[in-house]
Amino acid sequence: HYTDVFSVLKEIEDDLTSKLINTLNTYEISEKKYNPYPIFAELTDVINKDIEFYNLLLSFFYCFFVVNSHNHS
Repeated sequence: HYTDVFSVLKEIEDDLTSKLINTLNTYEISEKKYNPYPIFAELTDVINKDIEFYNLLLSFFYCFFVVNSHNHS
């Protein structure tokens, strides 16, 4: 149901963004004695749960854009 590779990327970006925003929304950042460590630890966990996928995805899109940029030069 995707029209092209960019629509796939858009859905993946939206999914990851949603996960990160949901994580951020569980914290009260405006507190005076806010400790940022727990939020960064949880955000890291969100990404690490699918780290192999994100590594493959970034590698694929890097190669895709490099090849396309050379073709349009």
